[in-house]
Amino acid sequence: MSDSRYTTAYKPSDLMTHFIQNMLTGETKTFNTLPDDISETYSASWDNTDIRGRSAPYIGYSGNEARSVSYSITLHDDMCDDMMGVVKFLKGLVYPKYYGSLVDPPYCVVKLGGMVDSMLAVVNNVSVSWEGPILGDDVSVSDHYSKAEISLDFTELRIENIPTVDSF
Repeated sequence: MSDSRYTTAYKPSDLMTHFIQNMLTGETKTFNTLPDDISETYSASWDNTDIRGRSAPYIGYSGNEARSVSYSITLHDDMCDDMMGVVKFLKGLVYPKYYGSLVDPPYCVVKLGGMVDSMLAVVNNVSVSWEGPILGDDVSVSDHYSKAEISLDFTELRIENIPTVDSF
């Protein structure tokens, strides 16, 4: 449902292609958006070893933490073909698949423009905040707001033999 009164100031050329594939279900969503911010964290761990007769400890590399990527996007009903479907899909990325007592994490492949390129990850957090006017002429029968602010937080996985998407 689109209403020209609520059209955003963005042009299609301002937007990035956002692709996410849920590796458990095979479902994919491709939509255009403009991230409000993107944050990447890379961490290394260092061990200190005190050596007798040395004034400073020896510092040795012990490993690194997984890459963390988080960003916020805004979906506008008039710019996203299926805003409610995209929001439902993103919220579903935090739920694992159960096989009796075994649990498969909800792996996904994420591509966001050239900044996040085919990253295999798990979703730690999806936060949705609804804003804007309620769509429709009669508020009592309308089903959603015109805008969704979404924050996503991923941890990258480095696991062999899990398929990834090579090109989009």
